[in-house]
Amino acid sequence: MESQLLDKLKYAFSKASFLLDGKLLIKNNYISQHAEIIMELLTKSRKERGIILHQGTSLPLYFATVLACFKTYLSDDRDDAEFLEELSVGDLVLYENKRGVYEGRDADGKIIIYYNDKGGTRTKNLIPISLVNRIQPYYGNAKSLDGRGIKRKRYVKNVISNLFKIGADDIKSVIRNSVVVVCDKLEADQFISQLSLLVDQFQAKVGDIFPAAYYTSNEVYYYSGNSAKVDPLIKFTSKLSVARELIIDDKCIEMLLIDGANYFAEDISEITSVYNRGSLKSIIMLGEVCKGLNSRTLNNLENLKLFLWTKDKIQLNSDDVLAGINVHDESKRLDKLLNNYINVNFEKVRVDFEFSDVIVKCKQDIYSLSRHPQENEKKSLFIKKSYWLLNLLEKSFFPIVQMERLVAENKINAPSPDKELQSLVELTRELSGWNFESLMQNVIGNLQIIKRRLDESNPRYNYLVEKLKDFNLTKRRFSIICAKTYYAKVFLESVPHYLRETVEKCDFFTPNKYSSNTNYHSVEVIGVWDWSKLNPLLLSNAKTVSFLLYDHESKRLTQAQDQTNRRLLSIKENNMLIERFKNGTRHQDEEITVSVEPDEEYVDNYLESITNNINLTVVLDSLRESSSSGTQTSEIIKVAMLDTGERLFLTRYYSPYVFDVDRQNITEKEVPSLSVGDLLIFTNYDNDTRDIVERIIDIMLQSEDCEENFRESYRKSLHWKSVLKDLIKKKRLSYRGLSNIMADAGTLKHEVTLRSWLDQSSHIVGPRDVESYMAIAKITKDPQLLKNPEAFHQSTREVRTMRIRILKFLGKNIVQSYNKNQDAQEDEILSKLPIDLNKMSRLVQIEQLSDTENLLIPAHLANKPVIL
Repeated sequence: MESQLLDKLKYAFSKASFLLDGKLLIKNNYISQHAEIIMELLTKSRKERGIILHQGTSLPLYFATVLACFKTYLSDDRDDAEFLEELSVGDLVLYENKRGVYEGRDADGKIIIYYNDKGGTRTKNLIPISLVNRIQPYYGNAKSLDGRGIKRKRYVKNVISNLFKIGADDIKSVIRNSVVVVCDKLEADQFISQLSLLVDQFQAKVGDIFPAAYYTSNEVYYYSGNSAKVDPLIKFTSKLSVARELIIDDKCIEMLLIDGANYFAEDISEITSVYNRGSLKSIIMLGEVCKGLNSRTLNNLENLKLFLWTKDKIQLNSDDVLAGINVHDESKRLDKLLNNYINVNFEKVRVDFEFSDVIVKCKQDIYSLSRHPQENEKKSLFIKKSYWLLNLLEKSFFPIVQMERLVAENKINAPSPDKELQSLVELTRELSGWNFESLMQNVIGNLQIIKRRLDESNPRYNYLVEKLKDFNLTKRRFSIICAKTYYAKVFLESVPHYLRETVEKCDFFTPNKYSSNTNYHSVEVIGVWDWSKLNPLLLSNAKTVSFLLYDHESKRLTQAQDQTNRRLLSIKENNMLIERFKNGTRHQDEEITVSVEPDEEYVDNYLESITNNINLTVVLDSLRESSSSGTQTSEIIKVAMLDTGERLFLTRYYSPYVFDVDRQNITEKEVPSLSVGDLLIFTNYDNDTRDIVERIIDIMLQSEDCEENFRESYRKSLHWKSVLKDLIKKKRLSYRGLSNIMADAGTLKHEVTLRSWLDQSSHIVGPRDVESYMAIAKITKDPQLLKNPEAFHQSTREVRTMRIRILKFLGKNIVQSYNKNQDAQEDEILSKLPIDLNKMSRLVQIEQLSDTENLLIPAHLANKPVIL
């Protein structure tokens, strides 16, 4: 049985041509080998768990998802008529693309379906059980029984028939098995809207062949091709927690695909919660090798098969194959990625800095101070501040005075280096007489030496400026990987004016947010840092990777190279693609010496850890103390450390705005789905209005150009919440109690949904169904709602549409400010407003993210960046 299923999968894969946006995806050796791996993982009878590390393209996800669909369809051996047992008399169904009412079976076992003919006459149809495959449940919104239904897309049946070698009458109308795919929503959208299969000249979109939907914590969004809203064969979600809930609730889910190392590189708790579930026959994880090689998942999950390409096993396409006009660019891009991976040139650029040894000494002194047995809160604060300042000095690639200027002008939100240094001096005075005072004096003295040297001129800055002068960016792309997001802003503001246009064409990344979507001629890596999130030695989207190093960092790069080689060697026995690894050789002058002192990497990791713990402990203790003083509080579920040094305390129902660098747009995310590296947008230096969209709407409402209809719609969008809150207060209702009252009024809404509607930090404008407004009108007895609940439904739709419009406008305009050479997006209404989006908004990046329990803080500190 297992071999038969594998043979059928191989046949279907060989039979189908894959088209993306109408152009061919090449099934080269690389893709074919991936397909072989995936098919084996899908068809083994025992529980199969595999992780595939690739070179950074969407194609492994696309092919894996389609093959999972093939397997799901072929392995569904349930009785074709089984779904009838779940239908009730009166349910809507589709038969021969016509909508009708299911009325059970007659005495002969025939299926009874009623239609209304063109004249409105009710007609009875008796369908023999042999034709049950032509019947499909209908869960869509249409209610008419005029015989009109949903026409299945042209050639879909032909594609299925030829793909699986089955007759048209044997094509199933209902598939009970399904696959869960965890990936970015935009990736899922593109898969459904653009990927098609071509089989024997018959072509159909994958979403028309296999019904699909996208799941969030509270909603299901059915994709086109599934207008009947049947249970989807493909269940997309961007959250592992949602995937887990789906898998637990539905024993017919046999496969889980996870796309993106961000889902398994760090926290694997969600994966482990479903990893050994008996109902899951296959789990396949896909990720870029540069982001996934150091994942703890590789060591911490049992029976995990690893598939990893090495350079000697990759075969490139011939130029003739890729030259065709009908070949999709993604296939051509994959070939470039593989070519780069094989032939990438690594450069070690030694940047002359006379105080390189002083940086090492300063770091060692901070480490010694942290290990000193005498404890003191101010000593802990000194360690935190001094390590932050040393990190800045070591990793900067701009004159420090330029950063001071931008901090003073409120163009970046970061501590002032001058003020932080002065604060260290004052802390030392306050701790005069302690045994560790001399260590503190040493640290300050060394920081002053380094800072004086970097104040007006920075050797890394000088190198980059000279390189950019000679770099032609009209045809060649250039990127810089640096420690903090705002470093790019400082560098841009520091370069001579004649280089501004050139620098604006560069792409700047932090390791957490590096993207492989663009091919670069050169990538400049500033220094050496923790490579757990990104290993630049394994990049595939650059011809040259240059490391800009001070003398002391040269040794760390050699260590990192050795660690990468050892990592590759350590997994060779479990690598199902490679027979053996060859250990890379090290030049004689790069020998690593053994020292009794802890090495710099250890010191860095240690200091990073303790300074974060020091800061968080002090902050949380302070917040808990202030929340007990009677002020209004908010419950916090996550705490984020931002690249600016600020903290972000997030409540459950808050929806932060996230800027997607790859897609160049802004989306709203739920707090549980945030991840390290996300770029969040906030109102710039505004303590009163935290929500930038609401701020723009406020300005819009005050404008003379605002239409009165929108003012009225906005008023209505606030009114329904107000009356519902008044009801809760008046009757002292819990959200469960409100849920029960809503159910009695004819609309069932979970208490979690109701809480999210009314939470002050939520961006929910209103329910999406008119029935909810009718129920709210009924239970509140509000005259305005009772008179016309439909008007409130329409008003919230208009406000919701405007919010989306503002987000698009904001995203397009923010692009220009963050190293993208595009014109600002015009908008007929919003462009007239007296606002400067560059000054109004700011981006911050999540560097660390922690869950927290039982943390209440003053409400005015929640959901906005704060320095504490």
